[in-house]
Amino acid sequence: MSTTELQQQIALIQGPLRAFLKTLLQEEAHLNLGAPVSTRLAEVEEWMNGHFVVMGAGTPGNFALVVEADWLPLLTKANSAEDGPDAIRQAVAQGYTALSPALGFGAEAPSFEVRAPGTPLPAERLPGALWTVSFSVQMGSQDLGGFALWPAPPPAAHDDPLASAAFPDFGSEHLGDGATGHFEVLAEVELEVTVELGRRRLPLSDVLRLTKGSVVELEKLVGEPLSVYANGRLIAEGEAVVVDEQFGVRITRLAAAAANPLF
Repeated sequence: MSTTELQQQIALIQGPLRAFLKTLLQEEAHLNLGAPVSTRLAEVEEWMNGHFVVMGAGTPGNFALVVEADWLPLLTKANSAEDGPDAIRQAVAQGYTALSPALGFGAEAPSFEVRAPGTPLPAERLPGALWTVSFSVQMGSQDLGGFALWPAPPPAAHDDPLASAAFPDFGSEHLGDGATGHFEVLAEVELEVTVELGRRRLPLSDVLRLTKGSVVELEKLVGEPLSVYANGRLIAEGEAVVVDEQFGVRITRLAAAAANPLF
C-alpha cells in the first residue's frame, strides 16, 4: 500500500472512528490522527514503555495498537469490565467492527491479544518495515494518545518501470563513419539560423544614453566575414548579399563541426 492509498484510508475512517469513540466513551472527544510514517519495530519499542499493546491477527493481517495506560480506567468503565486488559480487548474489537465497512474488511473479526506494559512485541509478527500512525484523543482536560503499527508490504515489481519492460533485440553494436548515415527522418526538423553582423559590450549607462541616430560601433572590422549560427552553435561564415531587395548571406566557409554530416 502506497502512502497516498494509506492517507486515503485514514481519511475514510476519521468520521466512523469519531462516532465510535463518542458512543464508547459517552462523551464528545476530539480525535487527531497523524500522518503515516515508515519505521521499524526496533525504532518504536522505546515508545511503548508504560503502554498496553493489543496484537491483532486476522483478515487485515498482523497489526498492533499501542495505547497509554491512562486509557484503562475509561475503557474499563465503558465496558463494565473488572479486568483492565479485557476492557481494552473489547474496545478494540468493537472499534474494528465499527470501522470494517469503511475499510472494506469482512465481518469476521481478528483475534486480539493484550500485552501488559513492558512486555516486548514478538518481532516475527511485525517483521521488516512498518507503517506507524499516531493518534490522540482529547476529552476535557484529558489528552490520551497512542499509535497503530502494521507491516508495510514490499514494493511491487511494477513499481519499477524497468522491471517489467520488454526491449527488442537491436542486434550487435557497431560504429559508422557518419558519411553513409540516413537522416531523412530529421529533414523536416526546424532550426533557428542567426547571422551575426557583430557584437559590442556596453555599460548600462551607455545603453541608457542611446537615442535615435546614435551609432553603436561593432567589434568586427569592415570586410570580416559574418558568423552564421544554428540554434546558437556556430556552423559557418559568410558575406552579406542582397537578394530581391532582401538581405542574405553567402556561405564562404563551414565550421569544422558543420563540415561533418553528423554535426
